[in-house]
Amino acid sequence: MFLIFLGRIGFSQITLIPATTTFSLESIILDEVAKGEYLSVSGDLKYLNIKFIARWSDNNPSRKIGVTCYLNCWNPDKDIRSFCKGYQNATVEVYPGEGYVTIPNPKYNLTGENIVYCLFFVPEYSDVQYFPYPNKTFVASGLRIDIPPSLKIDAGETLLLQIKVTNVGIFEENFVVNVTPESRLSPLIVIEDPYLTTRVLKPNDWEDIYSRIVFLESGSRNIFVRGRSNTTVSCSSDSDCSFLEKGKCIDNVCFYEEVVSIEAKMLSMPEYGLEGVIEIILFASLIFLLKKGS
Repeated sequence: MFLIFLGRIGFSQITLIPATTTFSLESIILDEVAKGEYLSVSGDLKYLNIKFIARWSDNNPSRKIGVTCYLNCWNPDKDIRSFCKGYQNATVEVYPGEGYVTIPNPKYNLTGENIVYCLFFVPEYSDVQYFPYPNKTFVASGLRIDIPPSLKIDAGETLLLQIKVTNVGIFEENFVVNVTPESRLSPLIVIEDPYLTTRVLKPNDWEDIYSRIVFLESGSRNIFVRGRSNTTVSCSSDSDCSFLEKGKCIDNVCFYEEVVSIEAKMLSMPEYGLEGVIEIILFASLIFLLKKGS
């Protein structure tokens, strides 16, 4: 059993209770590291950092707190040390306040969710466990793409498609985005920026990137916007990519896929003007020659 109560205004805390009735031990208070979160994680393929803010219920600043964190040991019972034996873990003893547990060379699940559970204890009485075990689920490497569901343009007009890419994983990395028409033949579609790359994004950071699209005739077609991280995740089916909200397995690589439906209408010749008509003719002739040559 544990208590949740308000301390500082707008901040909640949890109280970890020692599992002993033979002698008295102070409880451990965990403060939020983020809104509603008592553990936070960061890292890459070489390390995993687990952050916490812990203190004694009597606010003793000189007594250390022990912490052991386990990676990807799901739903441990009331003896986490036995239940999670053999799983990657690390232990620290720190003074009250902000602290970190670092697991080197973590064995992430790159095709699904990961989880860390942490055991808090008194170093002098390490056999006495404190409950509950705070935990944090996370995706190691992942992204989200946001685009409008549909757009309307005039044929011959250049559309600047805004693509918002958000890093939803814990790695700091950049992402590659491919913009591909549903059909390369009809209507004639030119993607002037089919391959895009973001800057290096921190967790929860995002960037707007842009692709220029031209319809050379009227019609409606879907445009696929597919993104992946530099931490390539192999797959054999879409189910292997379920860690992404809209994951697709394409050429044995997991992509995040969004689709925008674009409708292009043909303007009358007076609306284009002579210069516009000449540009369309030259553009269409170039596309025809390229396709004929291929």
